Amino acid sequence: MHEGVRAIKSPKLYFRDTGLVCYLTRWLTPENLAYGAMSGPIFETFVVSEILKSFANDGIDYRHFVYYYRGRDKKKVKEGGEILEQETEIDLIIEENGVLYPVEIKKNAQAKAVMTSAFAVLDQIFGKKRGMGAVVCNCPDVGALRENILQIPVWYI
Repeated sequence: MHEGVRAIKSPKLYFRDTGLVCYLTRWLTPENLAYGAMSGPIFETFVVSEILKSFANDGIDYRHFVYYYRGRDKKKVKEGGEILEQETEIDLIIEENGVLYPVEIKKNAQAKAVMTSAFAVLDQIFGKKRGMGAVVCNCPDVGALRENILQIPVWYI
């Protein structure tokens, strides 16, 4: 991704047509899509696709300033009373004029600031600055999670 960050050089692939994905994987009912094992990844794919389409519709080539980050650094998270180590991941990073805008995508109805803990890795990139971050989710309205992090409803994109 950038010098100064230990990133794994494996891109994340998105199937840009979520309707076709659902058809090919036989996720044919609204219940499967809403509650099935792949509902989160399909939601993430939909959000990324919509954001990329908005750039393309404005005639902007997004390939040079939209990134996915998965790092070697582990973060500790507490789940069900256990402390687990997970890879650091940021679903989408949009770069503009040397400023990195991180985006986390969650199917949840309410965003939590802890969902953005990986954003801090961007502060270590020499010559870049971290801008406003966001969690895109199924929340009802735009709101502040922290001073520099917003929750954005999926319908907003």
